[in-house]
Amino acid sequence: MIMAGARETNDEFCLSEDCGLAELVEQTERRALGFALARTNNNRLQAAKLLGISRALLYKKLHAYGIA
Repeated sequence: MIMAGARETNDEFCLSEDCGLAELVEQTERRALGFALARTNNNRLQAAKLLGISRALLYKKLHAYGIA
């Protein structure tokens, strides 16, 4: 499991028919954000660089997923 802020993400993806593309994208983005933050010791600028996105977009995604 990867710590994503105060939440943990499961190692399993939702693969049932009830799970739509938006949910899969959210799960994947949450994992990537959590991984990048863990790898950079919560250094958000370095996490953004690791993910190849701007710092502003990183903050937007963290806020959208309630990780910030």
